[in-house]
Amino acid sequence: MQATLKDYEHSGYDRGHLARAALFTSDRSDMSNTFLLSNIIPQDPYNNRHGSWRKIERLEYKNILERGKLYIISGPIYENNPKRIGPSKVCVPTYVFKVIYDLDNKREAIGFIVPNNIESKEINPLVFTVDEVEKITGLDFFHELSIEEQSLLESSVDFSSWDNAISKNYKLSKQKNLMNYDDNDFYLDDGYNCGKEIYWTPRKYCYAVKKNVKKRVKRKCCELFLK
Repeated sequence: MQATLKDYEHSGYDRGHLARAALFTSDRSDMSNTFLLSNIIPQDPYNNRHGSWRKIERLEYKNILERGKLYIISGPIYENNPKRIGPSKVCVPTYVFKVIYDLDNKREAIGFIVPNNIESKEINPLVFTVDEVEKITGLDFFHELSIEEQSLLESSVDFSSWDNAISKNYKLSKQKNLMNYDDNDFYLDDGYNCGKEIYWTPRKYCYAVKKNVKKRVKRKCCELFLK
């Protein structure tokens, strides 16, 4: 069976994105595709909105600002006989993983495995090497690299290198847009910068840009902002 929106109604779970919509603001089609249910899993509301997973997404964004292009892989991990929700019996993941790979700068990679129901904002205890994530998921993420490259990349991780990327670029971006962004969301600076664009996402979030300032409004018309 195929998942539907009805499966999530009154389930107690968020429709959690694996690829964040906020990272696809430069292309309407790409952003819309992040709302497809194939990119969505049942996710604990606290973890999705405020907890460790949310903090990892922010770290992900900060490193994009600092490092530039990153390869990011996210997915669910299921235990035997997972909990199911809705008429379609959608499986609830026990854990969610993320692997981030910086190809251009230092050839670094970091892995995270996050319990779906964790009630914490801590990140450090959830850090894993890529090797460890591969063993748990059964996936081989960078098989196109040579054995030597994989060994160097996947066998160790330096969390401080990624955590320290909360750098001047992020701080300047946050300070510049503090009055215009949702308190919990910061978006890439590229995208709709003509000053006239209006774009409604499937969840009725509106994005608009005026004088290089991006505004996100929910259930209101962006024309009010653009005037």
